[in-house]
Amino acid sequence: MLLHSMILRSALALLLLASCGRDSQVSPPNVILISLDTLRADHMGTYGYQRSTTPFLDELAKDALVYDNARTTWTWTLIAHMSLLTGFYPRQHQVWSSESALAPGPWTLATRLKAAGYETLGAYNTPGWLEPRFGFDRGFDRYEAHTEVTQALANVDSMLGKRDRTKPLFLFLHLFDIHNGRLLDDGPLYNPPQPWADRFMESAESIAREAGMATPRGKQVLWSKGSAELTDRQRAAIQALYDGGIAHVDDQLRQLFERLEGTGLLEDSIVIITSDHGEGLGMRWKRFGGHGGTFEEGMRVPLIIQLPGDDRPRARIGTPVTHVDLVPTILDLCGLPPDRRLPGYSLIGEEIPSRVIFGQHSDRSVSYHGRWKVIKDDGLKNVQVYDLQADPGEVAQVPDMKEWQELQDLGLRLRADAVGRQSNWFQPGVGRAEGSADDHDAAMKALGYGGDR
Repeated sequence: MLLHSMILRSALALLLLASCGRDSQVSPPNVILISLDTLRADHMGTYGYQRSTTPFLDELAKDALVYDNARTTWTWTLIAHMSLLTGFYPRQHQVWSSESALAPGPWTLATRLKAAGYETLGAYNTPGWLEPRFGFDRGFDRYEAHTEVTQALANVDSMLGKRDRTKPLFLFLHLFDIHNGRLLDDGPLYNPPQPWADRFMESAESIAREAGMATPRGKQVLWSKGSAELTDRQRAAIQALYDGGIAHVDDQLRQLFERLEGTGLLEDSIVIITSDHGEGLGMRWKRFGGHGGTFEEGMRVPLIIQLPGDDRPRARIGTPVTHVDLVPTILDLCGLPPDRRLPGYSLIGEEIPSRVIFGQHSDRSVSYHGRWKVIKDDGLKNVQVYDLQADPGEVAQVPDMKEWQELQDLGLRLRADAVGRQSNWFQPGVGRAEGSADDHDAAMKALGYGGDR
């Protein structure tokens, strides 16, 4: 990590020098932050996937910093994005449900950058969990809704065409197309347009309609009750459709970046690509709901950071990092002072000390410390410990009972340490969402969000 910090510190110095060379005053870089909802890291080529789902993002990653061990804070869109865009862990921002909202105050990244002179533009999917009622619009000059990726990019083009070119730009783009479709509509669980639907498996869309799997009732069974009756062929078709959705979004991003490059905007831009959480794809419990829960297919997310300039650093970083590190990192890259109330660290700052990284899904909490991962079920008081270095897929239990007891003891110590650290975290307060929670919940239940998220 020390070598990584030295490389990035040098890159930041070059970035600021280049800015000084263009203008008598330092011109802060533009920031483009893109969240690809429900994108599993291990379904991207740059993270070792065999299918060509992300040829454009793979190209971008070759010219960037790729973080191999990035984690979300929660495998639920609302909570994860609030952490992503504030730098607070869920226990701090306390936006837990459709009735809660971010407390008043200058807590969002957009608010911080706007105060520093940035023009702030946001595009989010609706219906969804990034609605203004939760506080996500705070600090944005324009925060526009879309229902699918082509509309999103049209909105972005329109906003960029009207932007104030005398100001640095912060652009946040949230795309939801990889996520499953509405459970109450006819159509496969994952429903990308053609030719992407059948890109990775011939007749995948037709196969996914077999046995009533594409009816509202069939999809709800897949989502919440399990899919043990699926044949291998049907299961493969569902995964192929998920991958087709990734490829569709990747192709749309290529078109967006070609336009951005044509305007010269990318020359001075920091580009960050990530996801709020992964996807289970029926791997563990046969059912497809829960976005992977606390297992790595849900918790591990892609994180790619591309800095501007021909001499930009290019590296793969294995150090465990988390979404709460992104706000401190962006503030650092933009030459803004750190906020010591944030629990994360700048990924281009000094060496990150040994620490515990936290995550959660429902009543199951996760702690990461180096190679160790501890999962605790708050209801059953059950502690599981995994060695991610030896068992990255969390498949095998530790066979030696003495070693298992030692690992459980380690897990309990890490949890105790975690609770101690969390008690000292800054608390911005509690807010309440505007509008009717019932109306919003009805729209979200159609997407499969219920008790298990």
